[in-house]
Amino acid sequence: ENPPAKVASEPAVKAEIEVLAPSAVSSLPMTFDIPIITYHHITDDVARYGESLALPLVNLEVQLQYLIEQGITTSTFRDLSKIMEGTQKARRAVILTFDDGYRDAYEAAELLRKHNQVGVFFIITDKLGTSGYMSWDQVKDLRDWGMEIGSHGIVSADLVQSNDFYLSDELERSKRIIEQKLGVEVLSFAYPAGRHDDRVVQAASKAGYRFARTTESGSKYTEADFLSLPTLRVFFPAGRKQFEAWLGE
Repeated sequence: ENPPAKVASEPAVKAEIEVLAPSAVSSLPMTFDIPIITYHHITDDVARYGESLALPLVNLEVQLQYLIEQGITTSTFRDLSKIMEGTQKARRAVILTFDDGYRDAYEAAELLRKHNQVGVFFIITDKLGTSGYMSWDQVKDLRDWGMEIGSHGIVSADLVQSNDFYLSDELERSKRIIEQKLGVEVLSFAYPAGRHDDRVVQAASKAGYRFARTTESGSKYTEADFLSLPTLRVFFPAGRKQFEAWLGE
């Protein structure tokens, strides 16, 4: 319906708001507010590993219950890729990541499955099947339960200090091993101890990773940060209140 014609004597009003052209709007980078949360050991034996590396299983369950109550979805980097491709809508979500492939990560995955949630598990390929770590069969279970499997390297070496051969080995060969073992594409990498620089980031891109997580604190990022993603790291005794502080509106 057309608006009524303006009366000739009506004074002109100057617009105070500049309207961006469609091309300018589309060129603005999309900011993702999908916090990436980092865990290590999920175990009641906090004293054995230290408060910076361990969280009791019950604490994780309380956090999952908070997410469910608040309608916050657990996502993966594969979901993030689909959002970028336009095949999935962005939702209020978090990405829960578990480093190293410890045996207790299997219990964490079982808890996620119990609550119909998902996570990303970064594994060290040479550690699997050794004392304290998951087996390949257990990692296959995680894959079958809808968890994403990412790489944490062959031995989780310091990539900044590695020469070109070992840098390639940690990034490329670990990715290839996981893909061959699991039959799925590996999209994500977690830098060991968060150590990275421009050379390492470029090597991660060359290896075919679309996402790589650091240990730098933060919860928002753009596509330009996909290979140097920030995280929120969980420390004991984090529980519901920690999630309320991070995720509450």
